[in-house]
Amino acid sequence: MGRKILAAVVALITGIATFLLVEMISTRYGAAPTNMEYMSRSELASYWSSRPTTVYLIELFGWLLATVTAGWIANKLTHREMRTSSVPLFVGAVMLIVGVVNMFGIAPGQPIWLVAITIIATIPMVMFGARLAK
Repeated sequence: MGRKILAAVVALITGIATFLLVEMISTRYGAAPTNMEYMSRSELASYWSSRPTTVYLIELFGWLLATVTAGWIANKLTHREMRTSSVPLFVGAVMLIVGVVNMFGIAPGQPIWLVAITIIATIPMVMFGARLAK
């Protein structure tokens, strides 16, 4: 049981770190404004909706890479006898919640196609990563 919890925690940390690294690359194409933490919700929405499509494609790639990585790590760190789809599914559910919070809470105003792909592809990509680990 402890190994499953550790695998889930390490997978989540690795997945989110992977996404943040790719997001750092995307800032090259649209740097964040100064004092962003003091912006109102409408100012944030207008900023996020004005970014170029290239930034959104890089972020989408980063999210898909992060979910595959998290699924792979979650499956690799569990014992061979305990390998079921429960740990990757849990990791996928948590990453889905993180993605939804990011899309609607932290960065509102992102294109609907990005939101839809992120929500639809998270669990299948985590399970794809878990299957790659087998």
